[in-house]
Amino acid sequence: SPAHYTNPALSPDQKHIAVGITDPRTNQRDVWLLDALGGDMRLTADPKDDFNPTWSPDGTRIAFVSDRTGVRDLFIKPVAGNGAEELLLASPDQKAAEAWSPEGKFLIYNDGKGIGAVPVQGEHKPFPVVVGPGHCDQPAISADGRWIAYRSYDSGRVEVYLQSFPPAAS
Repeated sequence: SPAHYTNPALSPDQKHIAVGITDPRTNQRDVWLLDALGGDMRLTADPKDDFNPTWSPDGTRIAFVSDRTGVRDLFIKPVAGNGAEELLLASPDQKAAEAWSPEGKFLIYNDGKGIGAVPVQGEHKPFPVVVGPGHCDQPAISADGRWIAYRSYDSGRVEVYLQSFPPAAS
């Protein structure tokens, strides 16, 4: 149906789309799961802005961004909708969920200062992946999980770089 849709993400099985849909009354988004057969489901229902969904590789969870804590933090929720949302990473920086590692162990994110990763299981202790003097964004992880490509403006023009993952220092 007509709406303001943002950040669509196709599920690994290519049967569903996770998307932010703006409520015209509040101008805030929630994450919805859309199905070609019309079995749409609202995944989040917080009064704050929930958006930027990113599917786990196995299609069972979605990472998303929400400003419910006052800043864009990272959350995870089971796709089945029957589990609680889990705060994955809170910090003073605005964050964007970018990608999951292929085995589902890490969520790659951008915080405006660089690109980081946070373990999805156990202790959610983030670590830097790319830290540069300039702006870098749009990380993509290789299918084998050993490399990250990202866009950087450090040279004064847009360039794509490749580095190992996880970084040797972490």
